[in-house]
Amino acid sequence: MIGCIYPRNDSMRNNIKIFQRPVSDIVYFPIGRIRRNCKIFRICIRFGELASLEELASHIKSFNPDFVALQEIDCKTDRGERAPHQIGRDYISELAYFTKMFGVYGKTIDYKGGYYGIGILSRYPYIDTKKTFLPWPNKAQERRALLEGLFEIGEDTICFPI
Repeated sequence: MIGCIYPRNDSMRNNIKIFQRPVSDIVYFPIGRIRRNCKIFRICIRFGELASLEELASHIKSFNPDFVALQEIDCKTDRGERAPHQIGRDYISELAYFTKMFGVYGKTIDYKGGYYGIGILSRYPYIDTKKTFLPWPNKAQERRALLEGLFEIGEDTICFPI
């Protein structure tokens, strides 16, 4: 995972900081002139098979993160017996609502009447988002994508990719 800071002030362009670290459950990295740490939480939802969205939201909130990188997110799918409590739900919208965070979703494939993909939850509002499909040499495997969001934090703009 890479986090970068893009100062809005052109005279500060030479002070752009880039942080590259492997993502663990919680990662802190200093951001811009704010002089504080940014708390990042990563979670693989696994299409909500093992917990309800309300339980997942409660777990996320217990860490009080600034950003959450979400993997294996369903949107309006029907997984039948594997996750009957999640049928037809819009995971990212509901998690954003329950956690009181901003949500961004990136669909990677159509799946069981809905979509499957990745997402970002942020304590901060987003300015822009971009989804880029990654090379797909083996068509027998599911497609992968990179989801990037530009977020406002004080006078800085953070690029947060998953």
